[in-house]
Amino acid sequence: DQSKVEYIVAEKRKGTKNQIIAEAMNVTVRYVQKLWARFKHVPEGKIVFPARMGRPPQGPPPGPSGRPCLPPAAPSSPARA
Repeated sequence: DQSKVEYIVAEKRKGTKNQIIAEAMNVTVRYVQKLWARFKHVPEGKIVFPARMGRPPQGPPPGPSGRPCLPPAAPSSPARA
């Protein structure tokens, strides 16, 4: 959340090591590094909550025909006479 991001950036500005921040906030060292790389040039108090970081989600993989593979439709019940 935003308060966690603000805390991490504030601690980095004080010179606290990544490992100590990561352990205190229960996040990975890499996440601390990514946040710092993103916000080190942003003035204090101007931090905007980050969008989801990482690779964007992808749709289903294409099938043999080049179209997305979708699960088969549920079988319909036979028509009653």
